[in-house]
Amino acid sequence: QTLAEHLKEIGLANPRLTLAHGVWLTPSDIEELALTGVSVVHNPSSNLRLRAGLAPVQALRAAGVRVGLGMDGTTLGDDEDMFAEMRLAWRLHQSPMIDGPALSANDALSMATIDGAAIAGKPGAGGTLVPGAEADLTIVDLSRLSKPWVAPDVDPIDLVIRRARADDVDTVMVGGRIVCQNGIPTGFDAEVSAQALAQEAAAHVSRHKTDPGLVALREAIVDWYAAWPMTPRQPFVSTQWTAARPHDFAQAAE
Repeated sequence: QTLAEHLKEIGLANPRLTLAHGVWLTPSDIEELALTGVSVVHNPSSNLRLRAGLAPVQALRAAGVRVGLGMDGTTLGDDEDMFAEMRLAWRLHQSPMIDGPALSANDALSMATIDGAAIAGKPGAGGTLVPGAEADLTIVDLSRLSKPWVAPDVDPIDLVIRRARADDVDTVMVGGRIVCQNGIPTGFDAEVSAQALAQEAAAHVSRHKTDPGLVALREAIVDWYAAWPMTPRQPFVSTQWTAARPHDFAQAAE
């Protein structure tokens, strides 16, 4: 049985459960997740970096499964940049047909904010700027994003999702308390902390290629996974748009 089926069988499939990644979900898994209220956190950078597959985000959202956005600590650029992660998710989940399913910039932003807050146990006011919500907000400096020119009718959300980087953040507020101002953390000296971290890391460089204990551990792990009874699997790919537009492929072939 699939992992999703196993979770349902042992009684864990409920609205309190959140699955990370979800790259091997089957169509029936997705239906069950929707019925049981399970959420999924999409980690596109991690999935691409580790060759894990690509989550069926469009199919999940279409089925009514709440999908958030995460990074799993292994982003493509080692920069932990949520703007880059939103941009990657947005670009990855667009079908090649002009009228096919596609995430919008608003969808990507919602996954990182409103949906993420709900998954984290803060539904309703979490991830929003409305009366009664916690004063959690990020102020982005649009100066760099707007150079040399931006049309006045461009949606600011589109602009941010297309171009923003972590270093465009000017101010961050958490619960009404400013924790970053002018791009600099307020609670600690980032430069001093970085230097201390570098010294600590340099003092414990792992000799992973020569240390006998680590070499033996790696061999044991490889042997363990090699013995797993795995049946042939393929990542789930939605066929909704391919079934609706088969003539496009015929025309392309011609």
